[in-house]
Amino acid sequence: MSRRDDVILELRDLGIGYYRKGRPDFVFRHITAGARRGEMIALMGRNGMGKSTLLRCITRMLDPLEGTMELEGTFLSRYSRRHLARKIAWVSTEPVGVQHLRVYDLVSLGRFPWTGWMWTRTDADRRAVWQAIESVGIMGLAGRDLYELSDGERQRAMIARALAQDADLIVLDEPTAFLDLVNRYEIIHLLLDLSRREGKCIIFSTHDWHIATGEADLIWLMDEEGWISGSPEDLALANRFERLVDSDTMNYDPRTGQVKLVREPVMKVSVQGEGEAAFWTRKALERIGCTLVTHHPEIIITAVDRAEGVMWQVRRKTDTRQFTSLYELVHFILGNHSGNGNYQ
Repeated sequence: MSRRDDVILELRDLGIGYYRKGRPDFVFRHITAGARRGEMIALMGRNGMGKSTLLRCITRMLDPLEGTMELEGTFLSRYSRRHLARKIAWVSTEPVGVQHLRVYDLVSLGRFPWTGWMWTRTDADRRAVWQAIESVGIMGLAGRDLYELSDGERQRAMIARALAQDADLIVLDEPTAFLDLVNRYEIIHLLLDLSRREGKCIIFSTHDWHIATGEADLIWLMDEEGWISGSPEDLALANRFERLVDSDTMNYDPRTGQVKLVREPVMKVSVQGEGEAAFWTRKALERIGCTLVTHHPEIIITAVDRAEGVMWQVRRKTDTRQFTSLYELVHFILGNHSGNGNYQ
């Protein structure tokens, strides 16, 4: 059996929530799912659906109200805290409130399940710490204080601590929440690499649509219709994404897999040609509400590659116009659109 076929975590008819005045108050119920080594799982759902509550149950910071959880075939409740910490690592976005804590010292805390209260570290522990630091690409930051790091560097340090813990399952609560675009994708690339190269199972919650649908092997989705687990493509074919973003102001485009704002229809346009210029022309026109057609367009746009750059030729019944940028083209279309579907 390959590592990717090896189920590490199983959830069966799980109900999560809290006890209030001695009575169970369910946040979400009927969660059934499995997680395998070597795969990356994105947990999605609107705020208040219980994503963080579920992750806290998986890491046993919180007990489920009903159902069972098994880790490597053993009920999670039968693990001691120390033994469980050797199996599951938790990465939170909450800031570390310890002053003057170096990166190396933070990562070293990941060895606690293996060293115990006496904090007796062996050469093997030190090697594990340095290997974790190297794996996330922060060797040059090992001696720096955490407060000196950027958000992306700090998140790498937190992931390094989880790696030093040597757990097969790493659980992260919105690991890209406060990161810029580049750092977001670098962190996801790092997590994906860990799942592929080291066989780790990665479970992370996220609101980032493009990362979840474009990079995750599996999506766990929590919404008003209940729980569903499947590949991004499976969920798209089941129309679950359309329901997730059902709104008067946005919709899901099943052709592209993107979420878009609802816009007033502008006009029917035909774009001639292929290549990058034609591709981005179509993107720009769809962004402003144009409908792309091949028959009976109101205008025809041709992107012409020239030595000095791209030129856009706009043909309509009355005349032909030329533009040297998509900004100018879009401005012209919107400025001459009457707002009722007719082109002036």
